[in-house]
Amino acid sequence: MGWKEKLQPASFRGIPFDVETGDLTTGRRNQTHQYPGRDVPYTEDLGRAARKVSIEAFLVGDDYMERRDQLLKALEQGGSGELVHPWHGRMMLDVDGESGVRVRHGVKDGRFCAITISFVESGSVSFPAATDAPGAQALLAADAAKAASINEFSGLFVVGGMPSFVLDDALQSFSGTMRALESAVTNLGIISTVAHEVMQGDLSTLLPNSYSLANRFYGLFLAGDALVSGADAHAINFPNTSTAVDSTEQFPPPVQTSGTTAASQQVATNNDAIATLANGALLVQAAGMTAAMSLPVFDDAALLRTKLLRALDAHSMRLRTDDAYAAFSDLRSKVNQDITSKMRNAARLRDYTPLDVLPALVLAYDLYEQPTRDFEIVARNKIRHPGFVPVQPLKVLTA
Repeated sequence: MGWKEKLQPASFRGIPFDVETGDLTTGRRNQTHQYPGRDVPYTEDLGRAARKVSIEAFLVGDDYMERRDQLLKALEQGGSGELVHPWHGRMMLDVDGESGVRVRHGVKDGRFCAITISFVESGSVSFPAATDAPGAQALLAADAAKAASINEFSGLFVVGGMPSFVLDDALQSFSGTMRALESAVTNLGIISTVAHEVMQGDLSTLLPNSYSLANRFYGLFLAGDALVSGADAHAINFPNTSTAVDSTEQFPPPVQTSGTTAASQQVATNNDAIATLANGALLVQAAGMTAAMSLPVFDDAALLRTKLLRALDAHSMRLRTDDAYAAFSDLRSKVNQDITSKMRNAARLRDYTPLDVLPALVLAYDLYEQPTRDFEIVARNKIRHPGFVPVQPLKVLTA
């Protein structure tokens, strides 16, 4: 098949015409920078240039005027149109707004008109796409779980109108819970010592108002509305968050009592409500800390996800109201999505054994070409002296 047989009949938006010549302009959008006092310029590549097509079309015949008007109507229509180019095939183009369309008639050229058409590549418009922010969603879910936890506690915990031993037992139970909480997370920097001491002093007056009591209990955490404050950024790391999750084991579900009176049953309900409140507060805090963490290590993130989701599952089983169960179930889902999204770009751990005893900064340079990452090797492998890394299997990051 010869080249003439390969030519395609020209048309635009389905209106046919004949073509005499056609040009295609393409290339790169390059910007050349020339600097004072410098002989060598710098050419910056800004991407491919928009393709431009110029066609010398003509219409001939007794009906050329009718066909001319149809073609002009198609060329003046807004938006992109399909051009069937004799040499380049089908192309989506717009009429060039600068050069446009030029129609030429002549007295000597009867039954004929020439049309010069300039097209430019249509391309496509890309708009910013809305995406979910898993960390922000987890923080919102933690706030909702906090509110549901407080509401459930306020509906279950009752000391008013009960015998004095119910109040005494609640005071003893709450004091013990706060001591256990303080001993479990005292070194994590997530409990306000001042708020803890103030609440201990006001505990007897707070007990009759269960909602204020639960609200003040959540206020012990250095969290505020955003759960983790910037002043306590040093506390936002994997070991502290993992420890906060592990601390929930301090508050197991209480053993059911055999009491039959309303007062003895309320004592059991109060104890259960106190333990559930403390357990939920720790999990809400851990979820908020996790949302604020970058989790750059895949193995750490996977371990934290397993621990936190397991703890949230166990906590959901001890909740008594539908609202609290739904809130903590949603929190579990949002935490799972948040940690999983962070794991996609996280580095993995691998085993590495040095060939000789080396300083940690030398080893960091050999592995990453960043001697400042020596602390990372020392901390993860619990090396006694950073100047002498022993010849033994180490856990190091892949990147």
